[in-house]
Amino acid sequence: MSNPIKYMMDHKQIILEAYSHSTSPAKSWSFLCQELPDIESAMKFNTFKQYYRAFVLIVKEYEERENNISGWTVSKGKDGYYRGNKRVKGKLVCVYLGKEYNREIFRAKILKKQDIIGTV
Repeated sequence: MSNPIKYMMDHKQIILEAYSHSTSPAKSWSFLCQELPDIESAMKFNTFKQYYRAFVLIVKEYEERENNISGWTVSKGKDGYYRGNKRVKGKLVCVYLGKEYNREIFRAKILKKQDIIGTV
């Protein structure tokens, strides 16, 4: 058995998806056994059940605090406006995001900019 926390961190997107389907550890475990066949070699169900809710809460809180949206660093300038910055092929690319912080609107603007400049 490997380190269960490391395994959960390596597969956090799939675990968060399982949590969005059901907050029940048993239902999430059955979903994860289908998506990640090697999960049973990494940890037992009882171990998963102990860590599951705390892991999801910590990951969600970290992502809310994070100033990174889709690989772009979001910062507030002295003028009070938010901008996203990213290096693409050695050049700094900037996108205006707005005066009010709204993560979903920022994500949409960033994805639109990525389509324009042709990055993923």
